[in-house]
Amino acid sequence: MKRKFAFKSLLSLVMAGTLFCGSAISAFAEDIGNYEVKKPDNSTTIQTIAEHYHNDLSDKVVILSTNDTHGAILQFAYFAALKNYFKDELHAAGVLLVDSGDFSADKSSKDDLKVAKYKQEGHLSGNSKRSVELMNLAGYDYACLGNHEINSNPTSLNSLIKDASFKILDANIHTSIDLNFSANDVATFENSPVKIGLFGLDTKEIKDAVDKWNEKKDKENPKNSVDIDNALFECAENQVKELKGKGSDLVICLSHLGMEKGKAPSEKDQYVLGTSKDKKGNIKYGNRSVDVYDQVDGIDLMLDAHSHTAMIAGSKGEPIMSGQIWGNYMGITVIDNDSKTMDRYLVSDQGYETTFGTTSEERVENLTKYGASDVIEKLEEITGKDADTLFDYDYNGNSGSSKDKSSDKSGKSGKSDKDKYGKDKHGRDKHGRDKSGRGGNNKNNNRFNKRAFEYDEEDFEFEEDFEAVEDASVEASTTEENDQLTNEASDENSTQIDEQTSDDASTQDSAEASEQSSEEDNADQDDAEQNVDAEEEPAA
Repeated sequence: MKRKFAFKSLLSLVMAGTLFCGSAISAFAEDIGNYEVKKPDNSTTIQTIAEHYHNDLSDKVVILSTNDTHGAILQFAYFAALKNYFKDELHAAGVLLVDSGDFSADKSSKDDLKVAKYKQEGHLSGNSKRSVELMNLAGYDYACLGNHEINSNPTSLNSLIKDASFKILDANIHTSIDLNFSANDVATFENSPVKIGLFGLDTKEIKDAVDKWNEKKDKENPKNSVDIDNALFECAENQVKELKGKGSDLVICLSHLGMEKGKAPSEKDQYVLGTSKDKKGNIKYGNRSVDVYDQVDGIDLMLDAHSHTAMIAGSKGEPIMSGQIWGNYMGITVIDNDSKTMDRYLVSDQGYETTFGTTSEERVENLTKYGASDVIEKLEEITGKDADTLFDYDYNGNSGSSKDKSSDKSGKSGKSDKDKYGKDKHGRDKHGRDKSGRGGNNKNNNRFNKRAFEYDEEDFEFEEDFEAVEDASVEASTTEENDQLTNEASDENSTQIDEQTSDDASTQDSAEASEQSSEEDNADQDDAEQNVDAEEEPAA
């Protein structure tokens, strides 16, 4: 009874944990309601893309796109190397590296972080300039602003923009302050005739902040700060017209609009696009990326951000692509020089990182080979750790390097991600399995088997607690099942003994066996009664 009560309590705790995890998932990514986007195929890798084009992209232009990196600094080494990989290894006629906002390293932590968190969260003490430095070194060409960039005061934002060697685009922000960014630009290539027009759009959430900037600068005549609703559609239409007028073959929007349901024209039915009317007949406008695409002709591709949605297309096949958060996915768009047609791919971090190796030594060697040495040097400077330590991780919890990682570059003692039994911090063995047998080499999972579960920045400690409860639940369940099997086996043995006693009752040996069996049964019964008493006593 006591065991069953404890197990039920544990099960309730696990169920509560599951509900908490549901809220964690919501915190990780904005709620997009019932709008069902088309998800990426996690089997897509850089290798499968290369093979599709027979390792020759000499008649193609490639756009590599990121969003919501939020200071996940290790990824910039891969972004830099991939840009050069497509140029040098696959001979692309041209390569652009672009970002759709929230690239700022806006999280802070006083903790000594493990390598995995440099991949996921960055935690660069809120120093957004470090992200810009890394983007410069990685060779970014364009980026639009996100709400986390606007969180800065205008002086800091302007300093950040001036530090960027790439072009920052945003068409729907209007300020009385002189900020050094453009509404749009046309990208051209030395080895391709394709002309690509790009413009940026930022979320309506920044409007209050920019309004305050404008009022402080010019109280008498503040500018309309951010185009939203119908003005957002008109802004996008004007950008398409202007870029087409400049000779653009294709128009791409770097969008920090997102897909969250609160920006849909109807929260009750997020499949409504563009506009709807309320009960009084007033028009309600949508401010999502899908709403802009639906209302504005001439946009060939929207590279979206803000809602942390992993999507390769809208529900009706709209060319809207977004790579979730922290570099979990990279967008790869391949454009044919002659037909100007586009092929779109969304590749998980494991799908692009393993291009450069699966051990620390392989990664550092190949990342350096493909031009990421400046990024790696900056990472070492920022973190105080050497490159072999930074890139020593495995997707299933293994150590990626045989080198001693007992100390970092600064000589400080560092903690391993594994305990003395060779298990990682989640208790997984060298095969990525935990003690319940789960895990293993799941290619769809990334960074320590986390692809199957989405995280908010504050949920990592809870994940470990939840896994401990889950494992305890498995153990309790196993104990319960073992007890049941033991009881069944005992009943079966007792039945066999009774049958044997009945068949051989005429012999002295069987009589003695029967007598012995009875004594054992009585002893078992006494023990059972004592156990029941012992179980019921604490409850009293």
